[in-house]
Amino acid sequence: MKQAEIVDLPLLSEKQSQQAIAGYLSQRNYQMTPEAMTELLKRTNANYSNMLNEMPKLLAFAHKAKKIELSTVQALVPKTLTANVFDLVNHVIQAKVEEALVLYRDLLLSGEAPLRLNAVLTSQFRLLLQVAGLQGNDNDISKQLGVHPYRIKLAKQSLRQYKLYDIRNGYLKMLDIEIQLKTTQHNPERLFELFVMNFSK
Repeated sequence: MKQAEIVDLPLLSEKQSQQAIAGYLSQRNYQMTPEAMTELLKRTNANYSNMLNEMPKLLAFAHKAKKIELSTVQALVPKTLTANVFDLVNHVIQAKVEEALVLYRDLLLSGEAPLRLNAVLTSQFRLLLQVAGLQGNDNDISKQLGVHPYRIKLAKQSLRQYKLYDIRNGYLKMLDIEIQLKTTQHNPERLFELFVMNFSK
């Protein structure tokens, strides 16, 4: 331990992670469809370690065909909290009330604490605002904000679809819910339900 040297290795980019997984599969004579790879990137936030951890069960399921399909990834790879919250924010901004409420309740049932869930939602709205105010490529913005470049890519895609006013409005309302959760006894699910329905109007 006294002679050990600490080496700081940067996170692999989305492209590097994809290439590394493609090489991993090729060495084992497996293939993955482009749709399946895209879904795997989304569900793991393009984190190479997370992607690699999912490989054993994907390979086991596809051992006969030697080909990993989209349906296999959807069935076997759980979404990270960040990926779920990204979808949740999209549902809110698109005024998809039912989808937003179902996903929120599912996250609560899976054991996510309301205050933590609210904090991650607020963080996602904040990220969208931060990316909107910064210039540069995904890697440059990633370094400034300290988040994975893949999240920056997804944030930019969202910003092309949504009005900045709506994102700012969502962020402020999430901050208000956080204050109420910390200072009152209001039901968290009810607060989020009211937020989504009011936002959709």
